[in-house]
This record gives sequence, C-alpha cells and structure tokens, in this order.
Amino acid sequence: MLRILFTYVVPLVLPAAGYLGYRIWDDWRRRRAGEAARSPWEAWPWYWIAGSGFACLAASLIWLVVDRAPADASYTPARVIDGQVVPGEIVPREGGR
Repeated sequence: MLRILFTYVVPLVLPAAGYLGYRIWDDWRRRRAGEAARSPWEAWPWYWIAGSGFACLAASLIWLVVDRAPADASYTPARVIDGQVVPGEIVPREGGR
C-alpha cells in the first residue's frame, strides 16, 4: 500500500498541494498588507498548467514510441556478481531478424 502511495499518489498530489498552499499563503499575505486579493479563477495560470500537463503527456508518449525494445528481446534484471552490482539490461534474441 505504501509503495502505491509513494509511487502514484504523492507525485500527482504534491505539486498541486504545494501550489495551493502557496496561493493560500499569498492571499493571506495580501489581505494582511491591505492589498486586494486576486480572484482565484482569474489569476490562476490554467493555460500554463494544462499546457505543461499536455507537454509532459506528449513527451512520455514520444519516449515510449522511440525507445522501444524489440518484441523478442528479454530483460535481464540487475544482479550482484562478485560483490559488484551489474545493472539490468535488455538482451536481444540471438540470431534475430
């Protein structure tokens, strides 16, 4: 359960929670200084937030298509040999295409 929380939930929620916390603090600071608070719908950078989300989505999809292993390749996981960690690798089938 903790693995799912730290792998999926925290990376999605933490940036939004940080930005929301900043906005709450900034509005509190503005009210305390006597300045007019910004309208929450008017001042939020919705276009930048949505645009950066779509850019990340496009980059991940392009990476997924470009960085493909052959379908007949096999994955060898990381292992320890003689006290040295050998990283995992994708090994193509011998005598392949």
